[in-house]
Amino acid sequence: MRTYQTNTVSRKLHITKFLSHNLSFGYPKSDTCATCDAGDLNDEHKSNYYAAVEAMQVDRRKPTRDGDIVYVTAMDLQQTMPLPKLTTSKAFYLRQLWFYNLGIHVCDGSKQKAVCCTWTEDVADRGSAEVASALLRFVEVDPSCQNKDHLLIWSDSCAGQN
Repeated sequence: MRTYQTNTVSRKLHITKFLSHNLSFGYPKSDTCATCDAGDLNDEHKSNYYAAVEAMQVDRRKPTRDGDIVYVTAMDLQQTMPLPKLTTSKAFYLRQLWFYNLGIHVCDGSKQKAVCCTWTEDVADRGSAEVASALLRFVEVDPSCQNKDHLLIWSDSCAGQN
């Protein structure tokens, strides 16, 4: 059996070398798609983005402008979260249950509210049918949605939501 000499490095030397190569730890970008990431370099994509933001702002003003007949929402299926969230090494290798959260932001005239439709993977998946079912349930249950003539829904380009 061979034995190797172990040389330890001081923390100060480690940090100095680490910083001299401009290395750092950080969180990865979440909730972005390849089209948006590639579009960061594209001027046409940026102009389309600003046009969409302006259109959304116009739609948000519609409920007060049109006599409160329009109900405007923006929704996003957030990043999935494992349950339970444990930091022990044994739990890292075990199968965890995934938790889905559909966040809905409602603009009803001067009133705004946030609603979360949540479920786990054992109840349903996160495809377009499940998102549509959650949105339909929200519209059926929310009392302020009952007397509206139109429903405007804004979402990102996630395939499961469109």
